Amino acid sequence: MHQQVKQNIKGVTLLEIVVVLAIIGVISSVGFLQFSKTTSAKRSLAIAEGIKSVFVNASTQINRGEYPYVRIEFGANKVSLKGIRQSDFGKKINSGELECTDTAFEDSLTIAEYEYNKDNRTEVSAAPTSSINTICFSKGGKYFENNLDNNEKIEIDSSALTYNWVTICDKNIGCKLNAGDKIGLSNKEGTKFIIKFSRFGVVQLFRLSKGGVWKPI
Repeated sequence: MHQQVKQNIKGVTLLEIVVVLAIIGVISSVGFLQFSKTTSAKRSLAIAEGIKSVFVNASTQINRGEYPYVRIEFGANKVSLKGIRQSDFGKKINSGELECTDTAFEDSLTIAEYEYNKDNRTEVSAAPTSSINTICFSKGGKYFENNLDNNEKIEIDSSALTYNWVTICDKNIGCKLNAGDKIGLSNKEGTKFIIKFSRFGVVQLFRLSKGGVWKPI
């Protein structure tokens, strides 16, 4: 006699569906948060490297000799590199007009430009609230001038304290640094980078890690 085996098919309860959806939601949120952090870090790093490239370009132009005096200009969302040619360099020295001013660079040539913060998600400490912030370089550092509004010297690596820095951070975390701010800044969410430059055109890029340690990139 053939015996039919009954299968007891158990339905899924509403509570089980809710629990599964909740788990999926948590996993999705964590994944999205991690993706957002990664995207933010890449965006800030790209901007930091773009700004650094302008500094490197400035040093290259000086060493080549075609533009013995150059100026980096930070606007609200753009950094520009302008240069005074060799033929005008001597004239401005002799006339006493070789200064890191708008007047001195009025007829200068724009060598390079880099736009940053197009999506308004990144903060650059050198970006001014009005007008422009400037840095001028010359071969040997003789006519170097830093006109950024960096109020205090800070320690970036084991070398001496310096005013010569530009920070790049996620928007609205307080990217502007004072002497003792880096530990507090390192504990905030988001990525933080700093460009250190010297009067001789040496440029370095660092990332701020936990505990306020600047690690070179």
